[in-house]
Amino acid sequence: SDSSSSVLFGAYSGGWAGEATTATDQTPAVRQIELNAKKLFLYSTASRELLEDGESFTSQLRQAMIKSASWFLDDALLNGDGSNKPKGVLGDVAQVTVSKETGQAAATIVYPNLTKMFARLHPASMKNSVWVASSTTIPQLTQMSVDVGTGGSHIRAMSEVDGSFNILSRPVIFTEKLASVGTLNDIILVDFTQYLVGLRQEIVIDSSKHIGFASDTVAFRCILRVDGQGTWSAPYTPKTGSTQSWIVKLATRS
Repeated sequence: SDSSSSVLFGAYSGGWAGEATTATDQTPAVRQIELNAKKLFLYSTASRELLEDGESFTSQLRQAMIKSASWFLDDALLNGDGSNKPKGVLGDVAQVTVSKETGQAAATIVYPNLTKMFARLHPASMKNSVWVASSTTIPQLTQMSVDVGTGGSHIRAMSEVDGSFNILSRPVIFTEKLASVGTLNDIILVDFTQYLVGLRQEIVIDSSKHIGFASDTVAFRCILRVDGQGTWSAPYTPKTGSTQSWIVKLATRS
């Protein structure tokens, strides 16, 4: 996580050697990552009349459970605090935060915010990175433009083709699961290949008619066992310049 002194992985310091020179034995540092499956649980009951008379009700109920489990899993992988749920991306120990611009108005996003965020992303993560932004940032991002010299026209900072958005060549994903515009975590730049997910068990949906035997109801249970966390132990300190990371945030603008 630190190459400022030209030592990589805690030990590797490359040396230029002549013919038949004996190399120095170097032992790199390794990191053990342990995932412990957390259980996402949904439970529901339905009357036998509804199951028998409702048009494809059982299938609809199962699909609703799967979609609900997916929504809460997605939320946990972003916002989870690690307590009986995954440690989400937004709480990762390796994150770096870019300061707002001097005099920047509240609840705004300006082009220098984005270029400085891009500069703090580790270069190896650039080709895999995506912008993830709250849907509340859309008015700011769609109106943002870059001036092009004297007499030049404005260029949109965010491009769009058939509903797909890009900023600085990287895709933009909008979600309801991030903070409102102007708040920390309203927009992030992230390389999800550096986030580890352990899926211990696929979504399982079971049903039982015994629990509700007296009331003639059927119980449905949906369980997903999973854990997740980032793979870095700290932000990366390059040979020159500011720290870098696989996840970059923008500080609060209020």
